[in-house]
Amino acid sequence: MPKTTTIKKQSDKVLIKTLRETAESLQVISDNITAICNDYELPERLAQIDELIKQGKISKISTSWLQRKHKIGYAHASYIYDQLVKAKIIKPDSN
Repeated sequence: MPKTTTIKKQSDKVLIKTLRETAESLQVISDNITAICNDYELPERLAQIDELIKQGKISKISTSWLQRKHKIGYAHASYIYDQLVKAKIIKPDSN
């Protein structure tokens, strides 16, 4: 077998392995995004934030803080913020 054929086969094996690993990683990311966007996690998030407020570890909550802290998008952070206001955990921003 010529040397170039052997190198090509090894290169193909590495490429296939990399593609499989990438596909698995994308699935994990997709699953995490789905979990974050489902409402069943919302009560847990609200409880965590309420506890931080009671402990005095958070003085002001904003949508952007929620995005950074929980690594979520604006729409989801805005929804959580609205739920915090609705549950009277925080007061609405007067801006």
